[in-house]
Amino acid sequence: MQLLGKIMGDPNKRDLKAIQPLIDKINALEPAIQALSDEALAGKTEEFRSQLYLHLKRGLVLENELVKLFREALKTVDTYAQKCTDEQLHSALTEYRQELERRRDLEHYLRDSLQDVLSEGFETAYEKLFPALIPLRVTATMDHAEERQEWPDEAKEPQQATLALLKEIEPVLEDIDSDVWKEAFDSAWPSFEEERRNAPDKEEGADERLERLLGKIFANLQPEIVALKAEAIDQLIPDMTKRYRTGQDRRDEDR
Repeated sequence: MQLLGKIMGDPNKRDLKAIQPLIDKINALEPAIQALSDEALAGKTEEFRSQLYLHLKRGLVLENELVKLFREALKTVDTYAQKCTDEQLHSALTEYRQELERRRDLEHYLRDSLQDVLSEGFETAYEKLFPALIPLRVTATMDHAEERQEWPDEAKEPQQATLALLKEIEPVLEDIDSDVWKEAFDSAWPSFEEERRNAPDKEEGADERLERLLGKIFANLQPEIVALKAEAIDQLIPDMTKRYRTGQDRRDEDR
């Protein structure tokens, strides 16, 4: 055991050596803190509290906070995303959180550029999340068509009928350029038409064919929808950041 101790060294000394730079950094702050007035110190306390909530504990604290804020934004801009689990939101945000962790100036970056962090992170996460939301949109579209007994693929002008139906399910399509919509539809329609033409029974499998058509259209429109949703999220971020920095949301949760 003595030989092993000589080889491995004193674990307490190793631990102290590892944290000494942090201790030195803390001690260096002491004169500046002592010089603060009571009012300024109270302000610093709130700042430290905000930073503590963003402190990295193997990334989990930061990621948990991002998930919470991301879900809040999604409740406003995408009703379908409300059905996503926390696991799905974590999966969408993990890569961005890991990218943040690689920054050497992370603490300063989070403090000084929190709005930019949320904007970039949420757009990146929403883009990753969008494919999982397509089936939810397709189901809602099919339910709407079933309720009205109006099937867009059977209309005289299927392209216009499909667009009109999808706009009711996803209102942001109103802001998409007509040429972009036409390209998305024209790219998906031929395979649908071929499937329908080759089907032995036109009625059998009709719903599944239409679902595949709608899914392809939504997938083709993903870049445009994601960009529009990201713009909507950006409108929420300033207020969200302000409430987060003051700890208002956390105080509400503690009540």
